[in-house]
Amino acid sequence: MKPVWILIIGSLASLLASIIFTGFRSWIFISYYERFEWAEVPLLDYFNLFDLYISLYVIGTWSALYFGIRYYREAQQQTQRLLKANSAAHEAQLRALRYQLNPHFLFNTLNAISTLTLEGDKETSNRLVTDLSAFLRHTLDSDPHQKVPLRKEMDMLDLYLSIEEVRFEELLTVTRNVEPAALEARVPVMILQPLIENAILRSIAPAEEGGTISIAAFIEDGKLSLRVADIATGEAATGEESFEHDFGLAN
Repeated sequence: MKPVWILIIGSLASLLASIIFTGFRSWIFISYYERFEWAEVPLLDYFNLFDLYISLYVIGTWSALYFGIRYYREAQQQTQRLLKANSAAHEAQLRALRYQLNPHFLFNTLNAISTLTLEGDKETSNRLVTDLSAFLRHTLDSDPHQKVPLRKEMDMLDLYLSIEEVRFEELLTVTRNVEPAALEARVPVMILQPLIENAILRSIAPAEEGGTISIAAFIEDGKLSLRVADIATGEAATGEESFEHDFGLAN
C-alpha cells in the first residue's frame, strides 16, 4: 500500500483496538472489585477518555514502532539489492571491457598476417599469429576482479604492442620508462591496454607520419604512478570519427 493508506488504516485500527482494550480492561477492573457491580456501571464509564488516551498512546506507539522497524528492514534489504545490482552491473562492464576487442585491431592484424604470408615473410607472420594467440588467451583467461603484478601486465602489453608495431611499422614508436620497483606493484588486469589502444586509435593512426607513445611507471610518495602519453607527428588525416559510444576508457 501507499504510505498514506497505511497511516490511515493503521490509525483507525489502533483506535478500534484501543476502544476494545479500554472497555475490556474496565470490565476486568469492575468485575474483580467487590465494591463495584459491573452491571450497574453505565456503559460509557467503560470508555472514559483518559483510559482511552492511554490505550491509544500505547497501541499507537507499538504500531509506529512495528511499521518503523518493518520499513527500516525493507529499506535495508532494498539497499542491499541495489548494491548487488550495481555490483553486477560493474562486473558486467568489466567483463564486457575484457571481452571487447577492437574489431579494427583484430581484422587489421589478420590482414597483416595474410599480407606477410603472401609476401613470403613466414617468420614475421608466424610471430604475429603466436603473439595474437597469446594476447587473446591472456584477455580471456584473466579474472577482471583480480590484481596482478605490473610485470605480468607489461608482458601482456608487449604482446599487444608487438602486433601494433608490425602493423604500423616505422609509423609507431614506443618508449618505456619503468622503474624495477614498480614492476612488483599489483594493478587491475588490463589497466594499461585500453589507454594504449585509445592513444593509437585517436592520435597515432590518424596522423600522416605516425607518432610516439611513451609508457612510464614509477613509485611516487609510496604509490604507483602510471602514465601514458602520445605525440603525433605530421598533420592528422582528414575526416572525423565519432567516439561517443566508446566505454573502455571510461571504465
